[in-house]
Amino acid sequence: MNRHCFAGLLFTTLVLGATTRSASAEKPWLSGVVHLLSGSQTVRTSESLGKAGVSAFRVRVSWDQVQPTDTPTGCTPGVNCTPNDGTYYDWSIIDDAIACVNGTSSSPCNVATGQKLSVSISAGVNTPQWVYDAGAEPIDVVTSGNDVLPMPLPWDSVYKMKWYALIAAFGARYDANPTVAQVFFSGHGPQVLEFHVVTDEEDIIEFNSKAMEAGYMDKSDAIRQVSVEVVDKFVEAFPNTPTLFTGGNPWGGGMEGDDDEAFVDTYVTSGSPDGIEDGIRGLCKSTLKAWQSCDEHPLADPCWEDDGAPVHKLYPSGDQAIQQSTSNIRDFYAPENPVPFPTPPVPLRDLCEHEAISGGTYVEVYAYDLADARGSANDAMIELMNARLAKNLPPESLTVIFSNTAAGTLGTANQFVTTDPGTEVTNVNSTYPGGNATGYAIIPAQGGGTLSLTPGTPTATTPAADGKGWLWDVTTLEGKKLVAGDFTPLLRIRNQRAATLSVYLRLFKRSNAGPSAYTSIGVMSQTGISAGANSTIILSLSTLTTVAAVNFSVGDKLYADVVINWTAGAGQTGNIGIVRGLAANEQIATPGYDAQ
Repeated sequence: MNRHCFAGLLFTTLVLGATTRSASAEKPWLSGVVHLLSGSQTVRTSESLGKAGVSAFRVRVSWDQVQPTDTPTGCTPGVNCTPNDGTYYDWSIIDDAIACVNGTSSSPCNVATGQKLSVSISAGVNTPQWVYDAGAEPIDVVTSGNDVLPMPLPWDSVYKMKWYALIAAFGARYDANPTVAQVFFSGHGPQVLEFHVVTDEEDIIEFNSKAMEAGYMDKSDAIRQVSVEVVDKFVEAFPNTPTLFTGGNPWGGGMEGDDDEAFVDTYVTSGSPDGIEDGIRGLCKSTLKAWQSCDEHPLADPCWEDDGAPVHKLYPSGDQAIQQSTSNIRDFYAPENPVPFPTPPVPLRDLCEHEAISGGTYVEVYAYDLADARGSANDAMIELMNARLAKNLPPESLTVIFSNTAAGTLGTANQFVTTDPGTEVTNVNSTYPGGNATGYAIIPAQGGGTLSLTPGTPTATTPAADGKGWLWDVTTLEGKKLVAGDFTPLLRIRNQRAATLSVYLRLFKRSNAGPSAYTSIGVMSQTGISAGANSTIILSLSTLTTVAAVNFSVGDKLYADVVINWTAGAGQTGNIGIVRGLAANEQIATPGYDAQ
């Protein structure tokens, strides 16, 4: 039996390999239940777009809708034309969807404001006639509906010139728009969007022949090279927007097609077959099926078990339901018509749980499975599945910077901040007692006083934390966890008297319960430092490696202090302090935080 549960060692491995989301220009990955519009639906015709809890909807448009002609009258540069080009683009379907979501439409919309938008523009059999009139070579193909339609050969130079211009215009218009959460690679050979190129036997033979006439080794060589080129064009046009490849076997089946799909999968997620993922290009499948619960149906094969732990991938990932769970609901499950069949079936849950334990962050669902007719229990299920899928989002990045500003909830400490203060501070010091004294002491973040040294070597908890360090004085980590991984510090000290010393940067989780409420996370240190007189010392503190995840409850905050141990003291008193205020020099890069 195939029982699927991600926990224990497997889960740990996935977390340690996870990337983090930064507060850069890159958009966050889409998560939750997404309404997939059918080809005939718009934001004004679907009955479920206003559904509470649905995180986004997917609008699917075609090239012949966006660019029905390249030379219309009334073209306005910068509005529906590329500036200084005169090329016409009709963005009205996408723009209307954005206006509805943002609440700026001049007419009523059937959309809940605040949702995100996922957009695809298909080429292939939806290529406008004017492209062929301009000289692009077509090939007639049998579609999944058994129609025979033309589509351009994907390596044709005229076709590529026109299509690549549209990709550039698409990105120029929407890459910076925060409502457009993700887009999809297209125009690299598929008949529509899924990676199905030619599936009829005669079409395959003709396509292969034309590929070889064009100088490729065969059809696989051609489709791989063209896909790489198109992926690069989309990445150039959408540097900040997650862009996903919708998989499929390009030849309708067989190992050769599986290998070609795997090649494109790898290139999309890594930037090259042997490259490194960038966290912005990802994968989507259009064949997701529901699995049964192992607890409810222990004889089901396959079935799902979910311990609720996040499953992190290094790239954005989500899947599309293979169909709606209509009266023929048995085909909605894998395997089709499972025995025993779930009684009663919970199709939305079983679909989303299959995706969640696979590491995806969103599921595209048709209107039927979101309709109000399915009742308030379905509304609650949407919210539940949104929360579960969101757990698979990569951890939020977190780098805290040593500042010179007092903390609000702990007056003896200074704040950690996450925005570069931009001003170096070197004159907040405490006094070393002199007399060749040795021993250790906590260096107060706010300076002041003569240090009282304790003989010996400090540890992670000795001396006890005294609240005079640095505190990330926000509630961001409450109910979250610092994920397992490494902490990398940058720190400098300003020292007046020559001495030999060691520096210990200690990390804690601090609660509101008082002095005993400091839980050690770990220590970063550098020992045996020969500190010259009147010197600024750039420390080479050790990285705190493979730290286990740390859960934060309400009131818990991240805290750190600095302990210095004089092993060969100076004869005279003198000032010593922690330099602070510049992110490039005084910070701790954490492995990031995530839902518990």
